[in-house]
Amino acid sequence: MTEFSPIETLNREQYNKALLHYQSALCEYCYGNIFAWSSYYQTEYAAFFDSVYVFQYHIENKAYFSFPIGLQNDGQFKEIIQELFLWCNGKNQSVQLIFLSFFGNGKVKGILSGTV
Repeated sequence: MTEFSPIETLNREQYNKALLHYQSALCEYCYGNIFAWSSYYQTEYAAFFDSVYVFQYHIENKAYFSFPIGLQNDGQFKEIIQELFLWCNGKNQSVQLIFLSFFGNGKVKGILSGTV
């Protein structure tokens, strides 16, 4: 089961390696930026496959999740999203992915439905 950890335990070196697989110019995922805003958004993270990270942000008492960072393939994305759904169902929450439109809703739907 997914466990979210305090942002202070995030390993900078491992995270920066994962970030190399992330093709985005968004500064929101910069290591320093995550820490700078972590107290405001009560940011936590979960690691998947030892090299893929998902951040959880709290905005107005709702949990929001970053797009997975460090993905190596579409199969990893599908497994992580399924795990997030299970985690959220256990907490009676909905899955709210931020920056999803940046990656293309059509591609994401295709991965989840198995058509991509």
